[in-house]
Amino acid sequence: MSTVIIQGNETTVEAVIDIAYVPSRGHHAGGAEMTTWRILLIDEMDNHGEALCDIVSNTMTQDQMDVEFDDDYGSEEGIPFTVWTQKRVYFPVCYDGSEWVSSASRAPDGVPTWHVGG
Repeated sequence: MSTVIIQGNETTVEAVIDIAYVPSRGHHAGGAEMTTWRILLIDEMDNHGEALCDIVSNTMTQDQMDVEFDDDYGSEEGIPFTVWTQKRVYFPVCYDGSEWVSSASRAPDGVPTWHVGG
């Protein structure tokens, strides 16, 4: 936990916040970019106004979320998972070896789901 103090013209706000560790993309010896499910999950959650703190259930451990893998075309390297929030269900998607995270509404919302993975 970190304490952040924000001062304005006439207002001072002090808040205690939890700053999550988010590893940046790395590279392996072959030069390809590496990623983690945590990074890809954050990207998808951000698209829907959610964050890691919204997770209510996760089939991955914290360590598994941070395992680096090559998400580029080739073979699947990321482990299977499902993550639930109050609003959405997140899951891995793969097309021709390229991996990313997609999601669907947890409750019926009348919005069709586009084809995923190819």
